[in-house]
Amino acid sequence: MAESAIAATNLSADPVRLSPARSVRPRLDSVDLLRGTIMALMLLDHTRDFIMNPSISPTNMASTTPALFFTRWITHFCAPTFMLLAGVGAFLYRSRGRTTEQVSWFLFTRGLWLIVLEFTLSRWGLTFNFHLGGFAWVLVLWSLGCAMIFLAGLVWLPRWAIGAICFALIFGHNAFDGVQAAKLGALGPLWILLHQPGAIPMSGGVFFDGYPWIPWIAVIGVGYLLGAVLLEQPEQRRRKLLTVGAITTVAFLILRLVNHYGDPNPWKHQASAIMSVCSFFNVTKQPPSLIFLAMTLGPVLMALVWFDRPLPKWTKPLVTYGRVPLFFYLLNFPIPHLLGILLAAATGQDWRHFFSAIGPFEQPPASFTGHSLACTYLAWFTGLLILYPLCAWFAGVKQRNKSVWLSYL
Repeated sequence: MAESAIAATNLSADPVRLSPARSVRPRLDSVDLLRGTIMALMLLDHTRDFIMNPSISPTNMASTTPALFFTRWITHFCAPTFMLLAGVGAFLYRSRGRTTEQVSWFLFTRGLWLIVLEFTLSRWGLTFNFHLGGFAWVLVLWSLGCAMIFLAGLVWLPRWAIGAICFALIFGHNAFDGVQAAKLGALGPLWILLHQPGAIPMSGGVFFDGYPWIPWIAVIGVGYLLGAVLLEQPEQRRRKLLTVGAITTVAFLILRLVNHYGDPNPWKHQASAIMSVCSFFNVTKQPPSLIFLAMTLGPVLMALVWFDRPLPKWTKPLVTYGRVPLFFYLLNFPIPHLLGILLAAATGQDWRHFFSAIGPFEQPPASFTGHSLACTYLAWFTGLLILYPLCAWFAGVKQRNKSVWLSYL
């Protein structure tokens, strides 16, 4: 719902042509704070992957606990917000005096760069080995890179066309949930790339796509439209963000209560009221359902309103994380990965699976029992403390050095 309302704010306008007077803009601290908060939550999710026993699923209603479920649930806000703000960043990049050609080329080349990073540094942080054969698991950077390449084409279109395409993909893709790649023959691998998470057999191994393109490529387009709203006068943008965010959140509640369309995983009454609540919020992330996006992006838009004010000093670390998101991301696997190895070794547990081809997603040996949720939170806080001085240093480098290559980091 948010996507259509945001797009409707300026659908009649042609591709934005900004005057030179608007070519230099200060950073939006509200966007950096939101992005930094999301990055911190992402570290929590990945810390849980390395610290706890991966055989314990936080979304399995038969075995999870409310605390474990909501530890996973709060991190659902990460991927859609990350993708949305990537689109916002593309618009803000354009608002600093760039032409359509420059923006499109930047998005295309940065998208390719993110894909390269997915198969190299990101993979190494996840597995602690550079062996590229046998199994390739692609995650956020792959999806974000592909979405940026898609957006490189969208920026040439009028805003109404961008809105129409994104609206159709986000609202309509759940109508195809019943389509299975296994029944499409030679087109099966294409369907896995587009909509159904799964494995694509390749010569010498398997390519597993954990983040299919639809509707992520539409979320980044919505973010691009949202960028124009964030450059409006504070009172006007707050009113729009609050209105659209509230409508989207209410739409989530209605669609989930109806339990008919918008998510292939309907909620069910459980043995207790709190577990029924967990089932209600247990929506589908891959591919992100309409209900998943409404549940996450509605509150995110309202959070932007809350953050759009002079920020207290305690938010400085989060703002710092938000100013160097890719740098943070590339470190958010190896740091909890290393902490997981150290904790396992210190408690006498087997840590050899931490070097497998698929990292923490491999079934661990029986001698690895993992650690408690409390220990996970302690490791997460430790990781945040380690990351802050590193991110502060790199944010300073980017502020002092305006080299073009640094815009790719």
